[in-house]
Amino acid sequence: MKKNLMAIVVDDEICDVASPEMLDGRMEEWKRWAWSDNLKAQPLSDFIKSPDSDIEKQVCEFLNACNWYHDVYTYNGLLAIEIIWGDWKHDHLAVDELVEKAFGLTCISKVTTEEDGSDCYSAIHYYKKIKEEEK
Repeated sequence: MKKNLMAIVVDDEICDVASPEMLDGRMEEWKRWAWSDNLKAQPLSDFIKSPDSDIEKQVCEFLNACNWYHDVYTYNGLLAIEIIWGDWKHDHLAVDELVEKAFGLTCISKVTTEEDGSDCYSAIHYYKKIKEEEK
């Protein structure tokens, strides 16, 4: 988990992750976006109960705090998150962005496992730590 990050929490669910420097100018924007007065920022570390555990457990705890319950496991040295019948934007894209912000892991591959032609599909996302110079 990256250090000193803040979780943007709406109605007790993490909806975004930001550095403390970003909070000042963005809280009003998040309030408008969330359509809720029950918005707050609190340390991301409050949601990761096992900060010294392996990345698999940390990501699982983080996704649970986002109210997402996906299978998380390691495969050939990569972190894998299996999203079953998730919307392309609100599940697949959001998980990729938040995992990158919170843990510095980049999705390097997605394998679609089920689809029916709609906006929802199942896929396994594979992540790895990318060094800054590789980006």
